[in-house]
Amino acid sequence: MAMIKCAECGRDVSDKAPSCPNCGCPINSNAAAKTDRSADIEKFLDLALKGIQGQNSEQVEKYCQSALEIDPQNSRAWELEARGLLFQSTLSSNKVMQAIGAAANAVNYTTDNKEELAESLYTAIYDKITGLLNIAIVKMPTLYAPQYVLQCMNYYGELLSGIPYLSKQKIEEELEKFDSMDKASKKAIMPKKRLIYAAHAMKPGWADQYRALLKQKGVM
Repeated sequence: MAMIKCAECGRDVSDKAPSCPNCGCPINSNAAAKTDRSADIEKFLDLALKGIQGQNSEQVEKYCQSALEIDPQNSRAWELEARGLLFQSTLSSNKVMQAIGAAANAVNYTTDNKEELAESLYTAIYDKITGLLNIAIVKMPTLYAPQYVLQCMNYYGELLSGIPYLSKQKIEEELEKFDSMDKASKKAIMPKKRLIYAAHAMKPGWADQYRALLKQKGVM
């Protein structure tokens, strides 16, 4: 006998149970359905991966969703979904929060090394946010740049607090990085390079804000 997650409510339940004692969802029939369609899942994941390789976000989303309709707890599908959402993210049409949510599901559902996957997905999303931040600072008109800089800085906090199983060492390293980013912005001569600091000038520094968010979410 093994414990599995109920596909409906997520509670732990025996794989031998006819139904979930919490919500009543049939268990054995769901397991059989997943087994019967495992080939379909692999086909959908392969097509989603090809979408990643071709940076085709629509293909990634289509086939990840097809796999998740069969197995809502498929870690690989959630991982590819998160990476595919990053292709769609621009300053005006940002999918970062959705990517963070998908990444969190991927880490929670994986049966492999959770910390390794967490760090990999964190890095991918961090790099995307940093790219958007640089566009806001360098290319956006001065009138609009501050709101996008603030948006990106808030995303960093949601990312750091939203990806489960990041090691404490990794979190501390990232907080130090954000503190250094803040201090460099404060000392900058060019006005637009001061936007990171200016976005919170009357509030605690970004690292302190992120630390408070981590505590609020029970991460630290």
